[in-house]
Amino acid sequence: CDNVNEIGWYAQNSRKMTHPVGRKEPNAWGLYDTIGNVCELCRDSALKYTEAPMTDPMGSLEPDGVKMLKGEGCRSDVIYCRAATRNSVNSVTYADPFVGFRLVLVPVRQAQP
Repeated sequence: CDNVNEIGWYAQNSRKMTHPVGRKEPNAWGLYDTIGNVCELCRDSALKYTEAPMTDPMGSLEPDGVKMLKGEGCRSDVIYCRAATRNSVNSVTYADPFVGFRLVLVPVRQAQP
């Protein structure tokens, strides 16, 4: 989206407070609040992005592993509110009320007889 204000909450438009999901426009895939509002805690690995496409760069399943925060949040400057923004955190000791996770519901296809 060329206008982050249309799809996300960030420091300059949120009063540095979270907002209910769905108050902004969805992104191109129909998902709301994929940037801004709260950072998303992910199981992605801390691998550096490369030129080669990467699908689901999952990190460790261990509870003491490094996890990634993605997307920035309502306290972040607009220049950091992008889905590609990532920061690593220790998932055992890290706590922040402005961090969440994303639930996505997809329809289940019925098996054809």
